[in-house]
Amino acid sequence: MPGPLDDITVVDLSAVVSGPFCTQILADQGANVIKIEPLGFGDASRGTPFRVGDISSLFAACNRGKRSISLDLKDAESVSLVKKLVKTADVLVENFRPGVCEKMGLGPKDMLKLNPDLIYTSITGFGSTGPYSSDRAYDPIIQALSGVLAIQRNPQGGDSDIVRTVLADKATSLHAAQAISAALYARARGTARGQHLEISLLQATLYFLWPDVFASVSITHEDIIRGPALYEMVRVRKVADGCIVLFAQSDSEYQGLLRSINKMEWWDEPEVSDRSLRFLPGNHAALQQRIDDVVIELNGAELVLELRKNGVPAANMLTVEEVLSNEHVLSEGYILDSQHPKIGSFRYADFPVKFSATECSMPSAVESLGESTEEILSKLR
Repeated sequence: MPGPLDDITVVDLSAVVSGPFCTQILADQGANVIKIEPLGFGDASRGTPFRVGDISSLFAACNRGKRSISLDLKDAESVSLVKKLVKTADVLVENFRPGVCEKMGLGPKDMLKLNPDLIYTSITGFGSTGPYSSDRAYDPIIQALSGVLAIQRNPQGGDSDIVRTVLADKATSLHAAQAISAALYARARGTARGQHLEISLLQATLYFLWPDVFASVSITHEDIIRGPALYEMVRVRKVADGCIVLFAQSDSEYQGLLRSINKMEWWDEPEVSDRSLRFLPGNHAALQQRIDDVVIELNGAELVLELRKNGVPAANMLTVEEVLSNEHVLSEGYILDSQHPKIGSFRYADFPVKFSATECSMPSAVESLGESTEEILSKLR
């Protein structure tokens, strides 16, 4: 069954994660994505660990179903071929630093003049203006500047730490893919033709974080009712055989928690049973410590089952390997298996949205560098 973006052609000039993951989302929804890579080494993510030949796990996860063309964009003939592709494309995505595409003759003004219906998407670290605009941007730098790093401190103590995934890149990819879809819809509706979309990692990450991380500074009224921020309420709890996470908010959940740890007598205390008192910073911290002191003596697997039985959201902390054998992940088919002639068996996550009328047929092919160069470019010459 054709996906919702069937017949949409995307020219992908991007590399590593922020651009490729965006275009992967489009490919997963049926778009025809043509990936243009440098001669010799291709996308830098091809060379990352967990690799067979020129296909790494990271590259495969962000570039399934795309066709790869290898070109030297410093060469005038190669740039001319890219322009021929762009002339009939729907979308172009690039994540070079500001000004690079313009120097190659592939900037938004030139490409929109060539194809007025094009959705030209620029992903940058810091935008096209401002004091940081020409700086290199990697995910940990964005985490430091956006506040992510500062809040990664366990309430039980310890230094801040990086979120150990490329959070900013992937958040930006999601925003970019949604914006591209919105621009395509506006074009189809006739309210716009082509346009230039600009999105920066820092701004996208701030937008992504704002609802909860910036709650304490969003309303500036002097009489605001304060309490612990959401990130201060979440913690990893040590148990006798490892770690668990539980999250109680409502009165019924707190009662379920106390019932699970055999401490229902605490509910007689106003600082526990009265929600307005329970979430005062001092009371909240004291209650969490009391809970920690109890659960550290308990078996984690048994406690999680008891918590779930009593209506409390809870889970054991799983390793990456354990996720693959989790009963719910397996029953729902969240992870797909595929065979590749070069790298053998490999896994990838199924697209998280189910369409009732335009269900996605997830692409699994991963091409080697330049595998489709001759096939595609022979039609342009």
